[in-house]
Amino acid sequence: SVTVTTPFTMTANPSSLSVPAGQSAIYPITVTPVGGFTGTVNFTNSTSTNAGSCPSGLPAGALCVFSPPSVTLDGVHTQSVTLTITTAANMALPSGPQTVTVTGTSGTANVPMTVSLTVSATNESFTLAATNGGGTYSITVGASAPVNLSVTGMGAPINFVTNSTTALNLAYTCTGSPSLTTSEITCQLPNNGQPTNAASVSVTLVTTPATSELRRPLGGSRIFYAMLLPGLLGIVFVAGPLRRRRMFGVLTILVCASIGMGSCGGSSSSNNNNLSNPGTPAGKYTVTISATTGGATPLTSSTSITLNVGQ
Repeated sequence: SVTVTTPFTMTANPSSLSVPAGQSAIYPITVTPVGGFTGTVNFTNSTSTNAGSCPSGLPAGALCVFSPPSVTLDGVHTQSVTLTITTAANMALPSGPQTVTVTGTSGTANVPMTVSLTVSATNESFTLAATNGGGTYSITVGASAPVNLSVTGMGAPINFVTNSTTALNLAYTCTGSPSLTTSEITCQLPNNGQPTNAASVSVTLVTTPATSELRRPLGGSRIFYAMLLPGLLGIVFVAGPLRRRRMFGVLTILVCASIGMGSCGGSSSSNNNNLSNPGTPAGKYTVTISATTGGATPLTSSTSITLNVGQ
């Protein structure tokens, strides 16, 4: 009869915990030498791509962190390690308790143990609000309106906002009525360079200025001249010498008159007829700015402001 024992054992007390998504489960682990074993027991933190010393049962979006990452056994005394399993507020919620395998390694020996983790719906949330302009911003066509936003977090005992930093990065979007795209209003978002985990960010609404251009003769019709001049010249050369001289004079007058009339065309029309782009139409716009954590169960919030665009 042969009895095979492990060089050390591990136990967690408590071994079963339940936490809302976004909070951490803490398991105190006791490492005990067996048969006078001496040596170092190592643990590896998990990452988004490596399970580390939690090879199975860890819910998607959760991570294992060990402190300290290793302990040395002297053959007699026990050692303590703290396992912290972190979860994300926007993670997919597993169904029921999850059995997580934890492995301690010493040389070629891998000693497993299990803990139980139940993740419930998060109690974290946040609100988004504009902190300047009183919710209404009045600008002229071509100008910009900076909108300062604050993110206020909620949740206990873990708040979504700590030390002016959000627990998760936020992605911002803008929508409007009338359509911002059709009205050529650009929304410069914090995603374009500002820290997206900051509790204070700025969104800038940029309107498009009116632009104008000189009108080409006769509405810019080059095809008209391409057909007109060769045709008239052809008539001149077909005619006899006396008629040719008379018609050439008439042709010169017609060409000069048509060019002069074309280049002046539209001079009596309103300025709007000369605009190549009238820019953002004047009017009142309701702009909704939204933020989301994304993920399997995203946390979201939005705020609406009024943008008055005048001439």
